[in-house]
Amino acid sequence: RDRNCHGGSAQWPHTKANPLYTLDNDEWETNREDMVAASAWLLWRGMSRLQDAVFEMLPEVSPREIDDVMLLARRALNSFEDFWRQLSWTVAYGERQVEWRVAEEMKEYGPDTNFWLKFRPTLSCHHSPRLGPELGGAKAWCNEAFHKPKTVLSLGSGDDFTYEHLVVEKWPGVTIVTADCFQFEKAVTRSFEEGMGRMVVLPVCLTGESREYADLQPPHLADKFVTFPALVKEVRDKHGVDHFDLVKANIEASEYTVFAHVFRDPDANLGGTAQINMEVHRMGMHDYLAQKGFSGRDFNSLLFLNLLFAHFLSGGFHPVFTEKWHDTNAAQDVVFVNQTWWVWSELQYKHQLWTLPFPDPPLSTSSSPAFASYLAQEHAGGRDPFRAPGGTMTKREERAGKGKDGKKKKKKDKATRTQTRTTTTTTEPPDMVIDIGDPSGSSGGFAAPPQASQGAVQTLDAKGLAKLMEGGPGFVPSFVMLELPTSTGSDCKDCGAMRAFWNMVGQNFANVWHVRCQDADPTVCPNIVGASQPDANPLFFTWDGEEFELYAGAKSPDALVQSMRAAVARAGLLGAQQQQRRKEKRRKDTRSRKQQREDEMAAMFDMRASAGSHGQPLRKSDGPGRWEPMPVESSEISVADFVRRFVEPGIPVVLRAPAKAKTRHGPSRSGTEWLRW
Repeated sequence: RDRNCHGGSAQWPHTKANPLYTLDNDEWETNREDMVAASAWLLWRGMSRLQDAVFEMLPEVSPREIDDVMLLARRALNSFEDFWRQLSWTVAYGERQVEWRVAEEMKEYGPDTNFWLKFRPTLSCHHSPRLGPELGGAKAWCNEAFHKPKTVLSLGSGDDFTYEHLVVEKWPGVTIVTADCFQFEKAVTRSFEEGMGRMVVLPVCLTGESREYADLQPPHLADKFVTFPALVKEVRDKHGVDHFDLVKANIEASEYTVFAHVFRDPDANLGGTAQINMEVHRMGMHDYLAQKGFSGRDFNSLLFLNLLFAHFLSGGFHPVFTEKWHDTNAAQDVVFVNQTWWVWSELQYKHQLWTLPFPDPPLSTSSSPAFASYLAQEHAGGRDPFRAPGGTMTKREERAGKGKDGKKKKKKDKATRTQTRTTTTTTEPPDMVIDIGDPSGSSGGFAAPPQASQGAVQTLDAKGLAKLMEGGPGFVPSFVMLELPTSTGSDCKDCGAMRAFWNMVGQNFANVWHVRCQDADPTVCPNIVGASQPDANPLFFTWDGEEFELYAGAKSPDALVQSMRAAVARAGLLGAQQQQRRKEKRRKDTRSRKQQREDEMAAMFDMRASAGSHGQPLRKSDGPGRWEPMPVESSEISVADFVRRFVEPGIPVVLRAPAKAKTRHGPSRSGTEWLRW
């Protein structure tokens, strides 16, 4: 059955669990016995793979590490045994564990607890940090310090790209393949910010070897369902990706048929995969919820989910972390780790125990308080920092820009933009398309969205420049459009058209400025342009809190907006670090100036004229290269004399005392205490 979920954004098919194991089925007893036998065979297969892996490892380790390898292998064997014990007990006890009976039977827990406790970690990692925002959707990682992925597969986006954003921030240069036929309409390849990698978007969904599940889909999507091997072949042939280091799957209960097919040949389908992050669903999680209030909580679903876990174990993938969803969706996140990779990573931790940085991993700005504040502001403003990459079409954009109402709105917006350009200027460069797209959508790039709607572009004068450069983190980032003067004194060729574009930018970004150099204070533009020799006009700069960075990317509004969104993301992520660096720099500057004054005074007192044993120190006079004598008394002075001679007449004086004469500031580093009146 098809259910219309998420406010009509997508058609998610959820069926009731296959009634293979219910008492209503005449062969229920035989079917349950077959399920147990199949699970036992799957676990034996996984243990056999572990044995092969260990035999391959032993020649590669030193003799003193053999015991370590065998101990780790024993822990993995315990994982198989623990899961088998749970499965056997579950089948033997029967339906009552997931049905409400009497209070005396359930005590303080209920059938949902009885269901999900079966699917717990059976293996542990040295470190399993949860990276990213402390909200639903972020993922945990087994031994994160030893992941170095180059290629990542993300199955099912759900219009949530938290995972993709996190991966590209954590491992720059990665290639992410995201497949989702519900959210995307066409295949596109987009690069991240320079040096950060690329993302391949495919409008396909996965199914198993049988087409029965795909036939449940809406007719216009049924032909977009492909098998996992077919997806791997397409990505290898068209994009040069031959394996995936990491896999994330959120495929709305399709995991049963998909991974049953995948684990028929785990070496071909998951060779080289270290970890799988999967959102595990109960069969019938939505449809059954609507009918009986159980959200797929029945004995059939319980046994099929056990079978699914047994399939993962058969390929050598053990559950090491679970995170239960406590909302209406009957699902939980599970981290499965490849047992061979797990053994190697645990050995690496033993070798590098005293050399790994602490904390491990280093405190990430993605989970810092500064980023949390930024994220809260974005969400409060109805913006999604984890949107789809630029150039893609998600269902959210389809609702905004397609359909009958959307088409009318889009035509009206297009007419408005055309009118704006016509009234502003008649000269529009052919390679510029003045359309920054829907600021709440993704046409502007992959990074974070605009900060806030400001409603105006501010004119940058000398006072505004000083305000900008001294304004602190609230002005980071700031964006400046700068028009260089022309020989004729008129506007440059593209300036008029770009002003219309910049006005639209000002409606969607905070801290947007404009300066026309020939009309501005003569100190403004040189402070922004610096020593660079730009060959374009107008110019676009980003103020990052320390310097103005000239935009040198592609000459298109889309690319410019993408770079601006990236700057907003960097400011949100790095704001706390930048503030700390500035604070530390100010402290160092203050210490340097203080030390310089102390050194100057010490030199001033230690300098002696060449004549006589009571020569005088010299001090620099106002004239260049001139020195003049400075009166000095080498004798001690009493407090009463000090007051009479210097305090009452208001004469400045510097006193020099031994360091042991401490003041409230403590002894100086030079061994001398200086007091100035």
